[in-house]
Amino acid sequence: EAASLLNEALKQDSQFAEALYNLALCYEKLGQKAAARKAWEQFLELCNDPAVKEQIAAHVAEFIST
Repeated sequence: EAASLLNEALKQDSQFAEALYNLALCYEKLGQKAAARKAWEQFLELCNDPAVKEQIAAHVAEFIST
């Protein structure tokens, strides 16, 4: 249900970075790797903090490899 609500929020504001972050986490917990990766990539496009970008990129690489 959370993923559905977050997708609705993103329909209203596609630049809602916090919604993308949480959507990626939801998809991870659901085991939907492709959807999680897409959400993470969209989040990274919006993120302006280099340290956060580096941390998320490392997380995504680890998540995808498992």
